[in-house]
Amino acid sequence: MLSINHMVDNYVKQKKEGVYFANMLCHIDQQTVISCIDTCYAILSQNYSIKKNCKRFEAWKHKVVNNEKLSHPFSIYNDTRIIRNTHIIIVCTKKDDTLNGGNLLIYNDNKLENVLKLSSGSVLCINGNTFHSPQIMSGNGERNCIVLEFEKC
Repeated sequence: MLSINHMVDNYVKQKKEGVYFANMLCHIDQQTVISCIDTCYAILSQNYSIKKNCKRFEAWKHKVVNNEKLSHPFSIYNDTRIIRNTHIIIVCTKKDDTLNGGNLLIYNDNKLENVLKLSSGSVLCINGNTFHSPQIMSGNGERNCIVLEFEKC
């Protein structure tokens, strides 16, 4: 995970206070990016029928200081805004133990259905139709995630 966190630190730009973002498909020529896509495809394709080409690859870094609360810029959403019929893989490459929250909230009919715990090294695979939202974070520290979206066959 060290090289992935290094990649995240190199490419993300501040989106709002404490939230950093990068569209990694802009860096598709970088070996670390290619390796991430290949590895995530290998994991996801074990259980889902997906196409090899990655439709979305984002890097997110959330940095919380002074025990302030930090929310994500999105509310409850699913990943069918642009591409329908997808599967999503979320890899949490770093989550400091000093952070509270920062998990993935899953919704059904706008009601919280499940909280998927994230920790460093966690890999989550969800259907792109699943409504979800990052949980508000507090404490001190960082959480890095990469999110990749693959189209279903």
